[in-house]
Amino acid sequence: MSGIQQGWQFWVDRGGTFTDLVARAPDGALSTHKLLSENPGRYQDAAVAGIKTILGIPLGQPVPPGLVDQVRMGTTVATNALLERKGLIDAKELDRALEAYLARSSPAAAARMVARAWVDDGFRRRLLDDANTALAEVGLSMGGGLQEQRLKVVENTATAHNVVVCTLCSCYPIALLGPSPTWYKSEAYRSRVVRDPRSVLAEFGTSLPDAVEITVWDASAESRYAVLPQRPKGTGGLNEEQLAALVTRNGLIGVETR
Repeated sequence: MSGIQQGWQFWVDRGGTFTDLVARAPDGALSTHKLLSENPGRYQDAAVAGIKTILGIPLGQPVPPGLVDQVRMGTTVATNALLERKGLIDAKELDRALEAYLARSSPAAAARMVARAWVDDGFRRRLLDDANTALAEVGLSMGGGLQEQRLKVVENTATAHNVVVCTLCSCYPIALLGPSPTWYKSEAYRSRVVRDPRSVLAEFGTSLPDAVEITVWDASAESRYAVLPQRPKGTGGLNEEQLAALVTRNGLIGVETR
């Protein structure tokens, strides 16, 4: 029976900020998970915490013997600094690559998506039904990583408001919204918006009537969320480009109304 997988297999990449895991189940199915490399308030070791999360084991309990076949772990911590010292890469080249990536990743991408949904009801319905497929209609994609991230777009209405968080770490649709704001990654936001979203929204200047139902969506390594805000009143004469200019990053997260 040598060479036949009996238990779970894990590959772990520990970075300075995040730890990424790829898991293969005994039936061969692959899954991924991402979490903060350092989060002492929740766990002592990111790799162990990630493995337990994938296996559905509470963090305070041990992994049963025989459940895991193998764990392979690597790290990219300090890799860039080492390569720079060896003269194998140029720090300025790294900066240029980062700037180019950020130039392609900004809230302007998601703003185009929102503006199209505001003027094209058919696209709006397709976006809410299958965002990953609909994105291609405006030249956008959730691909580019190990696997395509699932995007769900949730719509604000007169009676429903949506807000996005990642309670585990800071999972965020960077391809659409650009780098996440600092407050999105803070423990204060991640914990409080789940317990008391109305108060958190009020701190951003968003006061909603009591009759409006607030739904909090929790992002994960595989799934991302974006909010489709309500179209502002009095914008009937604006074209898509003008409408896109009205869309804000905070509105796409849901802490503001547009």
